[in-house]
Amino acid sequence: MSEDKSEQRTRRAQEAPSQLDRAVPPWLQHAAAVSWRALVVATVVALVVFAISRLLLVVVPVLIALFLASALWAPTQALKRRGLPDGLAALAVVGAAAVLAVAAVALVGVPVVEQADELERGLQQSLRKVAASPAGSALGGSPEQLAVNVERAVRAALQGGAAARGLSATASALTGVVLVAVVLFFLVKEGDRLWTGVVRRVHEPHRAAVSRFGDRAWQALRAYFVTVVTVALIDAALIGVGLLVLGVPLVLSLAVLTFLAAFFPVIGAFAAGVVAVLVAFVGGGTTDAAIVAALVVLVQQLEGNVLYPLIMRRRSSLHPLTTIVAVAVGGTLAGVLGAFLAVPIAVIASAGTPAVGSKEHS
Repeated sequence: MSEDKSEQRTRRAQEAPSQLDRAVPPWLQHAAAVSWRALVVATVVALVVFAISRLLLVVVPVLIALFLASALWAPTQALKRRGLPDGLAALAVVGAAAVLAVAAVALVGVPVVEQADELERGLQQSLRKVAASPAGSALGGSPEQLAVNVERAVRAALQGGAAARGLSATASALTGVVLVAVVLFFLVKEGDRLWTGVVRRVHEPHRAAVSRFGDRAWQALRAYFVTVVTVALIDAALIGVGLLVLGVPLVLSLAVLTFLAAFFPVIGAFAAGVVAVLVAFVGGGTTDAAIVAALVVLVQQLEGNVLYPLIMRRRSSLHPLTTIVAVAVGGTLAGVLGAFLAVPIAVIASAGTPAVGSKEHS
């Protein structure tokens, strides 16, 4: 008898919540379930972002090394197949990359830095001419006031650039470079074994999905860097030749700026194009500026409609809106380096995510 009463009490206790649930509208139950899960996810994301922001001097070099390793992986494997030991193959490839980087800085970077002051003066003159023109006056305020505002903005940007240059000369930047080199060496030397070790530490039912994620993400990252570097070289060459034919000053600086801007898709191309038009405006007036603007638009159309589809083909690519948001978020969190790293991270997430939920993606 006592057992029957106990069962009845247990049954009533189980029925009570169900009656309460029936009293709550279904839409409210669904909203509550989604809300607390979203809150948990947002908390975890916030904690991760906070941790990364505190460890930028470690996280950023590691990410840069990972992205560079995707580009250097193929030549390293080629040397290994020829019988070269893993360590020597990795050392040869990383050393060759370092030599190329130093040579690029010496042959291109130094002349560009020497032209920096001239480029600064040209931009200021161009912006003041635009501010004093009828188009500038149409923006509101007197030409003089617009010129002052433009000069302040340029000065603020240049001060930020000076701060960045000063930061690059500090010991922390040198430490970052060393860390990039060390991590890069081990990634190209034994990156596959490192990833296998990571997968083995994953719970057995999820190992296959994590392995597929890594394979797709790695392939997408390699495709991204091959595409970006190729497109950047073509864009810089076309813009440089066009500017040279027109007789626009500071051709080398503008070509290098175009190359670097390709690593900041959409936003970078627009910014580099604006700078080229402004410099042409100072050197040759409205006609040259209009021709350079048409050249920039033509190159960008060639890039978006021919180069990217031809090189990427069916590989993972991002929607322009996703790219803009990624660059904006990365720039807000970690400045120029954050903007540079944001798009590759988005490419990894975009390419790898489908592999987690499907066995057919490979």
